[in-house]
Amino acid sequence: MRTFVFTVLFMFVAGMAFAADIDGNWKGSMDMMGQATEIGFTFKANGSELTGTHTGPQGNEYPISEGKIEKDTITFVVKVTGQMEMKISYEGKIVGEEINLTFKMDGGMGGPPGGGMGEMPPIVLKKVK
Repeated sequence: MRTFVFTVLFMFVAGMAFAADIDGNWKGSMDMMGQATEIGFTFKANGSELTGTHTGPQGNEYPISEGKIEKDTITFVVKVTGQMEMKISYEGKIVGEEINLTFKMDGGMGGPPGGGMGEMPPIVLKKVK
């Protein structure tokens, strides 16, 4: 029983330490019409919950919703409002101080909600120090 308690405690503490590594600012670039465009994220972990903001190519900030952390995987949604409204669903794999991020857009340039552009090429985010 004692071993079990220590194992559970170790896994809990290790999980908290790992989640804390995501806290802070992250930057990456994506290809938009043949041109590299910088984007950014600010993440804050609270257990398995992920919150923060996304900074788009024009510098607009949007809140992160539905954020989750499970082991080394994060998922979250960003809803972009304005001239083009769209929902962007992200999934990322944390590898050290990088996040390999994939996303799918629904709406916006891809058309009305439900007719989005689908999955786009992945983005590699790097932690800003």
